[in-house]
Amino acid sequence: MAGLQPPPAGLAPEQHAGDPAAPMALYVHIPFCLSRCHYCDFNTYAGMDGWMGAYVSALGREALQIAESASAAPRLASIYLGGGTPSRLSPADLTCLVAAILQAFTLEPSAELSLEANPGELAPAFLESARSLGFNRISLGMQAGEDRALRFLGRRHTHAQTVEAVGRSRQAGFANLSLDLMAGVPGQDLPAWQTTVEQALALEPEHVSVYALSVEPGTALEGQVARRRVAAPDDDLAADMLDWLDERLEGAGFLQYEISNWARGPAGPAQQPACACRHNLTYWTNEPYLALGAGAHGYACGVRTANVRPIPDYVRRVEARAAALRFPISLAAETWRQVGAEEAARDSMLLGLRLTHTGVSRAGYVARHGLPAWEAMLTVAQPLVEAGLLEWLEAGARLRLTARGRRLGNRVFRAFV
Repeated sequence: MAGLQPPPAGLAPEQHAGDPAAPMALYVHIPFCLSRCHYCDFNTYAGMDGWMGAYVSALGREALQIAESASAAPRLASIYLGGGTPSRLSPADLTCLVAAILQAFTLEPSAELSLEANPGELAPAFLESARSLGFNRISLGMQAGEDRALRFLGRRHTHAQTVEAVGRSRQAGFANLSLDLMAGVPGQDLPAWQTTVEQALALEPEHVSVYALSVEPGTALEGQVARRRVAAPDDDLAADMLDWLDERLEGAGFLQYEISNWARGPAGPAQQPACACRHNLTYWTNEPYLALGAGAHGYACGVRTANVRPIPDYVRRVEARAAALRFPISLAAETWRQVGAEEAARDSMLLGLRLTHTGVSRAGYVARHGLPAWEAMLTVAQPLVEAGLLEWLEAGARLRLTARGRRLGNRVFRAFV
């Protein structure tokens, strides 16, 4: 298999794409779930908890493979445990995982350590263990305030359990808490959505992520819509919900810093709110990140990697004898590829425009990709400026989406592809 062979000789890291000695982000995928939500197309599995111990051990081995192929122990500015349901890990497994990560990598003193959790499966022992291990940010999948909407989505928790989970998280010492919400759930009208948002604000989160429900291929929701058992999400209604949300969250002291994300403001020295997710900002600024786990994707030293998806395959591959590996490729990598200069420049524009407050800095872009790349992007951007979808800030020093452009983001992004 391709991932078991060393990459071709002569791979040259893209400028500023990441030196093994520079601080990076680390994503760790925990694919276990009690059940799959109806809308979910992530690499997650129900009924496979028997693999959890072997999987955690495999994550540690993959971390060492990546670290040992680097010229120096990689330094981590953030760790993010996503899924799936990371809170399904036992305190013992979580402790083993963190110990393995710290054995392989060097953690920056000010690192952000985040984890995702299901409100219905959040035990006090897990929270206490997470805090003792240094986790300082938690993201809870609230999704909706109505239990009817939660059942439609295939969620196993109730809103009362969300309230309880927030209380437990605060009691454990989490001072940075995010809530995920889903807009446009069929059967949910605007007043119901407004109630959900007010219920979320009543829990006083530092961060809110909001996504419009979409029908993804291969999901249970797709089958229900195809059989006309449920109506497809109403995009116009979802847009109305998001328009109302913008004003409500701004009034509550939040700053929208990315298309789907709001954090308590105001903006700090880096022009991002203090409670913005620093790990996710790594993605949106097209900076390097390492990835561990089944189906995880990474990007460092100009190389994009994608790990094999099935849990048993992932465990077996990581246990194989390693040939000479080239950073950041592990034995779990099913595919990898070098990112060329043109693609890297385009990615920086596409991802940077998701940052609705700051947009893309001309000076930063030119320093990273060169003036010709900036001028090439301008030939695409200028018609979008004239159409009212992009705007210049600071006398042309920054380019960002307009309010209208945020609603028509896909149209903007397609123009750059």
